[in-house]
Amino acid sequence: MNPRPVDVDGLRLHAVEAGEGEPILLLHGWGACTPFWKETMAALAARGRVIAFDWPGFGDSEAPPGAPCTIDGYAALLGRVMDVLGLAAATLIGHSMGASIALTFALAHPERVRRIVSVCAPVDGPTAFPWTTVVLSWPILRWFAYVLSRVGWIRRLFTGRFTHAVPMYPEVLDAFGRASYPAVVETVRSMRRLDLAGRVAALRVPILVVAAENDRIVRPAQQDLLRAIPGATVRTYAHCGHCPPVEHPETFSRDAAAFLAAAQAVATDSAA
Repeated sequence: MNPRPVDVDGLRLHAVEAGEGEPILLLHGWGACTPFWKETMAALAARGRVIAFDWPGFGDSEAPPGAPCTIDGYAALLGRVMDVLGLAAATLIGHSMGASIALTFALAHPERVRRIVSVCAPVDGPTAFPWTTVVLSWPILRWFAYVLSRVGWIRRLFTGRFTHAVPMYPEVLDAFGRASYPAVVETVRSMRRLDLAGRVAALRVPILVVAAENDRIVRPAQQDLLRAIPGATVRTYAHCGHCPPVEHPETFSRDAAAFLAAAQAVATDSAA
């Protein structure tokens, strides 16, 4: 992965890039960063120009005052990132919060999205999360939860809920310890207000929906809401928590590559 900083409206975002050809953007989820995609990027670099970046306040990206730490704000930022990179359109692969951002962006700018791989996405905020997430987002508790997350062993204990088959990558856990308070808190509040369930049926973009049988962060039933998208392909991973690209990287990369190849073939046939 080659470092590829992106400057957007005075905001410097950490980004990495690999491969050449059709653009594929990897959008990480809450608390994560670009190393979350290391296996996916290595596998898909043979299929196109793969770019991953850290959202403001996460990983190694800046988080100045006024950074857009909401789903709508990040979706708008995604468009500006594409502008800076010179991308008229791209394939979006998003995990969790990143998938919600991809869906939000596709609804607003369908002409800029070629296809989507949505992994464990929150779709309907009020019903998306288990009670543990809801409680930790209460004003009285969220500051204490944030402060405690700065402590390494507590962070590892807390983030143990994110995976089922294997532990999270150490570099992702370390990056979570550097995340800014607005990024950590405001994005959760924004996701809890999500209202995509009644809107996604309007999408006319090829989409692969990846669900996880043992997801303890986003209720697995959320992925059923995306079946309303015409032609949606749904894969449910057994023995897998909230992070299929980390827990089953070979299977996920193979499924994503096969989906991209099939969708590209259909687009080519339609153009002919």
